Amino acid sequence: MNHAPGSQSAAPIIEAAGLSLTLRGQAVLSDIDFAVQPGETVALIGESGCGKTV
Repeated sequence: MNHAPGSQSAAPIIEAAGLSLTLRGQAVLSDIDFAVQPGETVALIGESGCGKTV
């Protein structure tokens, strides 16, 4: 995540680095990095049955 030069950012409220997940032998996430800053709205989207609630 990049911030505009000179902008002040608070520490993330959620942060993951190098996140990987395999379900039933299938890689669904591979080396994902992300951060959620205070006040941000984030949505996880995908087809029905793709494993969003796992």
